[in-house]
Amino acid sequence: RRHGTVSVVIILALFAAITRPAFAQITSATISGTVKDQTNAVLPGVDVVVKNVSTGLTRTGVTDANGYFTLPGLPPGTYETRASLTGFGTAVERVTLAVAQEAGLTLTLAVTGTAESITVVGTAALVDTRSAAMSAVVTEKTISELPLNGRNYIDLALLQPGVSNFSEKDSTSSSNRGTKLNINGMSFRSNSYLLDGANMRGYAGTATVSAAETTLGVETIQEFRVVTNAYSADYGRAMGGVISLVTKSGTNNVHGSGFEFFRDSSMDARNFFDRGSEPPPFRRNQFGASFGGPIQRNRLFFFGGVERLQEDLGVTTSTTVPSDAVRSGAFAPISATARPYLDLFPPANGGDLGNGIGVYSFELNQPTRENFYQGRVDYTLSDRDAIFARYTYDGADQTVTSSSRPSTNGSSPPRSSTPSVSRTAVCGSSSCRTFRRSPISRSSRDRMRLARSTSAAGRVWVVRRRTHRRTTASTGRPRTICRTSRGVIC
Repeated sequence: RRHGTVSVVIILALFAAITRPAFAQITSATISGTVKDQTNAVLPGVDVVVKNVSTGLTRTGVTDANGYFTLPGLPPGTYETRASLTGFGTAVERVTLAVAQEAGLTLTLAVTGTAESITVVGTAALVDTRSAAMSAVVTEKTISELPLNGRNYIDLALLQPGVSNFSEKDSTSSSNRGTKLNINGMSFRSNSYLLDGANMRGYAGTATVSAAETTLGVETIQEFRVVTNAYSADYGRAMGGVISLVTKSGTNNVHGSGFEFFRDSSMDARNFFDRGSEPPPFRRNQFGASFGGPIQRNRLFFFGGVERLQEDLGVTTSTTVPSDAVRSGAFAPISATARPYLDLFPPANGGDLGNGIGVYSFELNQPTRENFYQGRVDYTLSDRDAIFARYTYDGADQTVTSSSRPSTNGSSPPRSSTPSVSRTAVCGSSSCRTFRRSPISRSSRDRMRLARSTSAAGRVWVVRRRTHRRTTASTGRPRTICRTSRGVIC
């Protein structure tokens, strides 16, 4: 038994010692390339330094015998790459790295006797030749400038080839809310959603959404990559596609934003089913702010964002009720015992479907209140070691009511809480190791109640049903489902 225990320990130690540069590429980026002289000969021993122009993060490397260098584990952002060697001038090139990008550079040093530098500006966009994955990046500029109905940034994934929206709903449960992406013909349940490398996939296979059928927090998203094919096994858990998002972090400059979006029904048109002369009332307010900056310059930063959604949605809906012929006793005489229950249903106002079934159309109000909070702190321990912590919360309440007929008053308050801690350490000259911990807590409680409707006999029919779901972080499937139903006549 002792030998078996020792063997397990050795195997685990060896496994932990193995570092793969691609493992951290879920969110971070890599700069690699070759340094040459003006005769196109490679230069070994060149000092290469990259510096994030916003946070001051610096990484250093040295070219090998083939003039090659690689600097992994870089957060997305704009970097200044500087190569220098004694007897040669300094080459400087500015590069903007996207999430999970592997950028390749070729730097040329000129022979010079004095301290000179060659700065390359206005270069073409870098082409990622080191990965076979088919992907595209939705940048911060795209997120901020394109119109978003509902402010759901997941909708921007539809801009990429091979991505379509699955709009059909087979129920009104929380598993059918939000944007459902079919990527390369695969089911919307086959995708993976990552926020700073941590899973944010709901138990139904979609991105985390609330009762408002949206994913709030667009002001806290820096950019995201949509991978549609041939992605690395580092992602895993996806047969369709991968949506890898990166949140904003603080920089050496104080920055922030504020917004409010308002919409009402003043310019809406009536649809076919609206019975009145005006469309049902609708009012939606969406407002929030974000703010970030340095706590300690070049080392410690913070960023936070809040968002509030207030919506009152008027909806015209129809249901079936006993027809006038049933009420008059044309099908069968109505006994005194059955009459109070029949009077619970309003008279049909939308036509007769036959066989004693009538149509009743009515308007109901669906109020939604949702709050989103996110905070992030980044700390650069050294040039080779960095850590960040983030906490994200999204909670909403939505109620569907009607007092005009016996119908459900439903309240669906889903909650999502996602803390995340990540540490990236550079190991050697061309690899890094990332440790990430992100427990996820999601719950959904569906409460339904029949509207109180008093019959001719003075009786009230009340039904309550509560459903509680909580999912796990590892599988994303419901961990507990509890239901309580009760029916009373009083």
